[in-house]
Parts: sequence; C-alpha cells; structure tokens
Amino acid sequence: MLRLAQYNDTARMLATSLLAIVSAAVVVIGSPALSAAGTSEPTVDLHSVATLDDQVVDIANSGVAGDQRLFLVRKIGVIEIYENGLVLATPFLDLRTIVFGISLATGDERGLLGLAFHPDYESNGFFYVNYIDNGGDTVVARYSVSANPNVADAGSATPVLDIDQPAANHNGGQLRFGPDDYLYIAVGDGGGGCDSAGSGCNAQKTGSLLGTMLRIDVDSDDFPMDASRNYAIPMGNPFTLDGTVADEIWAYGLRNPWRFSFDSVSGDMFIGDVGQSGGTRREEINRQAAASIGGENYGWPIAEGDQCDPGTCGLGACPTPIPSCGGLTYPLYQYSGGCSVTGGFVYRGSAISEIAGRYVFGDYCSGNIVALDVGTLDAPVIADTNFGLTTFGEDIDGEIYVAVGSSVFKLVPEGSPTPTAVPTATPTATATASATASASPTVLGGGTLDVDGDGVINASTDGTYVFRALLDLQLIVPATFRALDPSIAPDQELAAAIANLGMSLDVDGDGTATASTDGVYIFRRLLGLQLTVPASFRELDPSIPSDATIDANVDALL
Repeated sequence: MLRLAQYNDTARMLATSLLAIVSAAVVVIGSPALSAAGTSEPTVDLHSVATLDDQVVDIANSGVAGDQRLFLVRKIGVIEIYENGLVLATPFLDLRTIVFGISLATGDERGLLGLAFHPDYESNGFFYVNYIDNGGDTVVARYSVSANPNVADAGSATPVLDIDQPAANHNGGQLRFGPDDYLYIAVGDGGGGCDSAGSGCNAQKTGSLLGTMLRIDVDSDDFPMDASRNYAIPMGNPFTLDGTVADEIWAYGLRNPWRFSFDSVSGDMFIGDVGQSGGTRREEINRQAAASIGGENYGWPIAEGDQCDPGTCGLGACPTPIPSCGGLTYPLYQYSGGCSVTGGFVYRGSAISEIAGRYVFGDYCSGNIVALDVGTLDAPVIADTNFGLTTFGEDIDGEIYVAVGSSVFKLVPEGSPTPTAVPTATPTATATASATASASPTVLGGGTLDVDGDGVINASTDGTYVFRALLDLQLIVPATFRALDPSIAPDQELAAAIANLGMSLDVDGDGTATASTDGVYIFRRLLGLQLTVPASFRELDPSIPSDATIDANVDALL
C-alpha cells in the first residue's frame, strides 16, 4: 500500500505482483558490481509482537535508558505504544483529522510517515512527527508528552517546517536525530516517474528541498518572524555560503529515501533509496561516514546506482551544466531484484551474534531481510517475510523489529522458543493475547477466500496461498511461514480449499483463473488498494472489466 509509485508502469507492476507474493523467492543481491552474495549465511527467526488495524510505517523508541516501550506509527495517522507484551488501549497520539485523509481502501503513499524523539526527551518531553497534511504537503511538527507518559498532548503542536509536494508519491518521511543532536529529515524527489513532478529533476535543483537529506537545529530559531519555521541552520551545514542552495540541505540527489538510520557505534548514516523501474533500476544503500562534512550528491536522476546517465530518464529538465559523474557519490551497495528497498539498521543488539555489526535492511516486495557486511559486502538473506515489508525499528537495547503490513515482528536468534502468546490490538480497545493454536485449523472452503480457515481473510495469508496455488508452486505455504506459525493447515488441505473455489477465482471473467491477472486482482483487493486493476494493465488490455465488476466478484468470495 505504501509505495503507489511501484505500480506506475507495467514492468514494475509485473515485478511487484510476482515477486511480492511469491515470498519464498530470493532477491538477487549484489555488490556494487552486481556480483553474487557471499557464502556466509546467518539466519534469524521472526517472533510476532503485535498486529494492528492498518499499515505500520515506523517503529521507534524514546531513547530514554530503561524505557522498553516501542512506538508504532500507523500510516493512517495514529501512534500506538507497545509495552509489556501488549499494545496499549489508548493511542499515544491520534492525528487522523490533520493527516491526509486516507482510509484502508487506498494505496496512497501519503499519511503519517515518521517519528523521532528529542535527545533530551526525558527532560523536555518533545518529539517530532513527519506527515502529509490534508493539502498534500509535508509537515514536520513538534509535540509534547502530557502528564501521562503514555499519552501525548494533542494540542501542543508547534510547526517546524513544511514542504510543498507536487505529487502524491516519493515523500520520504523519516526523521532521525543524529549523533550531533541535529534533526535529519529525508525528503523524496516530489514524485512522478523519472523525477518528473512539478518542474522536474527536483533532486538536482537545490533551490528546493525535494530529493534531499535536510539537517536543522530544532533548539534554536533563525526565523522568529515566521511562525511556520521554528528551527535554525546549523553552522556546519555545507551550503550556507552558496546562495543558490537551500541552507537546510545536508545532501541531495535522492529519489525516495525510504528509511535511514545512524549506526549507534560508528555514527555513520545509512540511507535506503528506492530505484526507478526498468532494466537499469538499482535499489541503493548509501552510506555517509560520520566524519562527512555533508554536501554529497547521490546522483538521482543523473545516475542510478553506479550507472551514470544510464538512459533511464531524460535529463532535459535538469539544471546545466549537469554535474560530472566524477563528482557524484555512488552507493555502498546496490541490487536489481525486488522492487523497493526498505532501509534498516546496523545491528548493535546482543541477542544475535551472527549479525553483529551488519546493516540489516529489506525489500518491500520480496519481503527478504538481508544482513549486509559493510566491509566485505557479503549480503546473505537472513529471513523471508511477506509482501509489504515497510519499516525496521530498534528498541532501547538495539534489538531490531520489522513491520510487514500491519504486523510487527522481532528478529531473534534462529531456533528461539516461540512465545506462547501473540498480542494483538485494535487502536481503541485493550489488546488481547491469544494462545498459539496447537492444531491445524479447519479449512472452510465452500466459496470463501478464508482458505486457511482461521476466520479472517487477508492478503498476507489467504491471498498469498491463492496466488501461489495459481502459480502451481509445489509448496503453497512457504517454509518460512510454517516456521513462524506451525499451526497453518497442511498444503493439501489448502489446495483442496482453493480447488473448491473453482472458477469463482476467475474474477475478471475471461474464462481462466490465472496468477498474473486474477491472482493479482484478488491480492490487491485484499490489500485494500483502491484500484484493483493497475492502470498499466488497462493500457495493455482495455477489455479488462471495470474495477467495480472485479471488486464485486472478489466480494462474493469474502
């Protein structure tokens, strides 16, 4: 749901549809030269932490020593607290009235996108959010906690800065305080294929804030007469003496920096930057050393990965002279599989020694989690999740968590005992714990998409099983799924339930039930995407029935 831009063209849509759901497939990971992954292959298990009602796009801790709470950011505009095995009944902050009016029926990239706690949060109670407002623009604002440490003061908003957004996608949205205690803000290029929104080539037009990493001082104010700008420009920012570059810019040339972080030991910054569709696409991991003085140009759209002017995008809208290839900063690591990198963290926890010091990141579509050795570029896949890997997070002890759609998991050593209770929650009710089932569920079948018989129909399970069955894969349930939940019904029972659906799976009514069409439409409908059929599909085949018709056919299976 988060990356609507992934469906902007046929090539990306096809890659997303197939790679996303066949989650057992391995992303082709490579070094900057696209060589094969190394031979070291540590693996981890994922233990379920919580499942919310909609997509989780950020996971944060308060930074206060001893505070074991996790703050879970729901894209719809709510921040929840996970503590002592449960999601608390009352949200920490609810911004649904001011965050862009999305619902679970849309696949929009906008929403509440980032959260960061002030380095002195324990004493001042300040935290910062990044969201898209009802006008479609980026807002960074400061809030304060109330007298109740688990509830923020919703009336305490102080605007920090805002950015006009020319399109709905490529908003970035991550916030992090660096080792220097300045606030860093990731901003996408403004959207459109090939950085075409607005005047185009925004990531190279440094008079704007699009396509950048910003660095500001939130403890001072250089703009006392402007109520919408409550920050100062750090003296060390690289472009303060250049009148053609916005003073807030720390680095630029980014497409859609989706999740960045600082290594808590080295201070290095790692940025996952999402690639453009097409044969030259590269998903990037950029590293900025702690000793950097800023000013890096990461190249987009002049370069993608280590390819300078690969011909993917026209550069006519870019300022001239176009920067030379030798002046660009190329990624530490790139890959060409998957469809949308999700940046993560250098692992500094104590529980999983096999990945100590490695940079852990993933891919939204393949669901693979990778542990990159930043020295050797050895990059084994350490876990497979499902479609929709949206974000990573750390707890106060440096242990890593991952969100897949609306579900949050903790990375644990391989073979760790499975918790006996899995907390779940709704945003307005006390979370309940349910014991893990010890027997396979009864498969309902009989015309319902609840093919695993757990009483709930969702994309991450039923949609995946249907798609994989339509692909005629030998294993309907990936082995990684069974490792997480041994109670999933046997493949033969699932196959029987899916076979029982028969031609009702032919939701587009063309006489055949196929993965590349019907499976995709069903999966997208279960994800709540507003457009069941991507526009690129209709361009190829205008005879496809209307969305309303296909939606009705899927609804009949619900």
